Amino acid sequence: MTEQKSEKKSAGAGRKTRWSTKKIAIMGLFTAIGVILSFIELPLLGGTSFLKYDPANIPAMLGGIAFGPGPGALIGIAMQGIRGIIAANPIGSIMNIAGLLAFMLPVAILCRSVKSNPRLIIGLAIGSLLSIITMIAMNLLITPFYMGVPMNAVIEMIIPILLPFNIIKAILNSVLVFVLYKSLQKLLEG
Repeated sequence: MTEQKSEKKSAGAGRKTRWSTKKIAIMGLFTAIGVILSFIELPLLGGTSFLKYDPANIPAMLGGIAFGPGPGALIGIAMQGIRGIIAANPIGSIMNIAGLLAFMLPVAILCRSVKSNPRLIIGLAIGSLLSIITMIAMNLLITPFYMGVPMNAVIEMIIPILLPFNIIKAILNSVLVFVLYKSLQKLLEG
């Protein structure tokens, strides 16, 4: 009986685990960096104090590209959850999680098996479009209740405020993700 146990142990010893210590450490680091970055808020459009850009989703994007959609989603959800607790803004965190998942998942799925510049660029373009649509939909669904404004007021903000803000945010995130991933690619995949 001890022979069977030792055979099972030795058979399992050579298997590569899905979540290495290095991967878990990088995911934790990316989560912490994302939380810190979430407090760096920059206004992109004048006259809209409630819409500010923060680069918090970039670490989750990098994790999604390097490790796959599941780890990227886990980084983003954990980071936004912590941010929501610290800032006492769970509604904003839910909206940011929706936008992050819409942005990150296409990139992570396209780059899952082959990480090439064309796949990364196509994924960023698709993710940008989906995140813009998602954030406008989330604003239509949540902003009237959260900010106590009529739906018509939110609809009137789409073209002059929400659409430009989300386009600029998607472009900034895409450029930063592309540059940072190319710089960190060997470290993340090595």
